[in-house]
Amino acid sequence: MRALARANEVRLARAALKREIAAGSRSALEVVRDVPWEAESMAVGELLAAQRRWGKARS
Repeated sequence: MRALARANEVRLARAALKREIAAGSRSALEVVRDVPWEAESMAVGELLAAQRRWGKARS
C-alpha cells in the first residue's frame, strides 16, 4: 500500500508541475536545471510536452 500511496503522491506532484509549466509560472529549463524530486524520473519529452504550443496536438 505504501508504494501505491507514493505513486499517487508523485502523480499528483507531476500534474501540478505540468500545470505550472503550462501556465508559464515555471519554465522547463528551470526544471531541467534544478530537478525537483517529482521530476527525477520524468521523461524529457513529457516535460517538453507540458509547455504551451508543444505536444501532440498543436492548434
